[in-house]
Amino acid sequence: MLGLAQRRESARTQLRVLIVEDSDNDALLLLRELKRGGYEPEYERVETPEAMKTALAGSDWDVIVSDYRLPRFGAPEALQVAQEAGSGAPFVVVSGKVGEDAAVDMMRAGAHDYVMKDNLARLCATVARGLEEAEKRRKLRRAERELTRRDAILEAVGFAAERFLGDAAGWEENIESVLEHLGVAAGTSRAYIFENYEGEDGRVWATQRYEWAARGTSAQIDNHVLKAIPYRDAGFVRWEETLGRGDPVYGNTADFPESEWPEMRAEEILSIVVVPIFVEGRWWGFMGFDECSVEREWSAAEVDALKVAASTLGAALRRRRIEEDLRQSEERYRAVIEQATDGIFLLDADTRRVVESNPAFQRMFGYSAEGLRGTEIYDLVAHPRENVDATIERTLQQRRRVVGERKYRRKDGSLLDVEVGVSVISLAG
Repeated sequence: MLGLAQRRESARTQLRVLIVEDSDNDALLLLRELKRGGYEPEYERVETPEAMKTALAGSDWDVIVSDYRLPRFGAPEALQVAQEAGSGAPFVVVSGKVGEDAAVDMMRAGAHDYVMKDNLARLCATVARGLEEAEKRRKLRRAERELTRRDAILEAVGFAAERFLGDAAGWEENIESVLEHLGVAAGTSRAYIFENYEGEDGRVWATQRYEWAARGTSAQIDNHVLKAIPYRDAGFVRWEETLGRGDPVYGNTADFPESEWPEMRAEEILSIVVVPIFVEGRWWGFMGFDECSVEREWSAAEVDALKVAASTLGAALRRRRIEEDLRQSEERYRAVIEQATDGIFLLDADTRRVVESNPAFQRMFGYSAEGLRGTEIYDLVAHPRENVDATIERTLQQRRRVVGERKYRRKDGSLLDVEVGVSVISLAG
């Protein structure tokens, strides 16, 4: 029998009840009815506006049960106090006698329902229905907040895309502004970027590169510990595996493995979301967001929006890498052309004018680089104009290298026999 009693006790639903009532006996009747219905009530009884305000400020209540009429205070005034305090708890009116008009007025004002004192059997069902509706309202408000925050994050992502992709080479100049936009939009205490690198022993390390911290939050950009973090040795094996396969790490740090607690606590992080950054299919690093004031539940919409931000940065890094490779390639090409002993020049096929030439060509024909730039090919080739055009058109059509001997005219008017090789090069822009 003892075991059965314990099981029944454990099955009770905890319920925090604020009772607006001037009678201890009436309050006890309410509590007895709630217990009979399977609740384990924790309660406070108040009978003045001041006491009710204090109670609302000090605790979160699941339900408010108010007598309709007290000597100094009643349900209409209590409902107003609850609403002004921002309480979302269902408000149930209990009365010995209340007219239908008064009951309707209370419902219109925001009360959930009313129960007559001579029919308290309805109380538990009324409370259960009120709790269910309150939970629906909370979920709706939470969904609305999540969507609002998601939209704000996506707007910040648009700002990031404009800054990053508009000038990939100069993305670092905009990174702090971008992190601020993302951090404010996500409602976090910090936003930051870590870059990975591989040690001599093949282990993956991370180093903090950039950070934004909200006012009142300690910045970590100068934290020497974050300059070189070996994932595995520092207790972040889970991060390396999860981020490395493209998945985010997020949640309240109290729920994280104990190996991750020391650094989280040192930085006063209560909740965190970390999304990986990939560049050309390779895990480059991660973008992180800390919440240091309260624990929070990260919605899938928020996390997905932050993943878009990380992807945008990854695209900017990829573009910067491509542009850097192209720049280096152009420098190598120019070095080869500049040092070549053969004369080389670039001709615009549409205008028939020289665009570029190398020093060997300039020496060969007695021109400076500026003197040659913009010169028509007809001024350089000592052949009829129609023959020159025919050669150019044939080369463009065949799209292959054409080799032959031609007479060229130097700047001083003298002629020079040269062997010419012509190739078609397509240039963007």
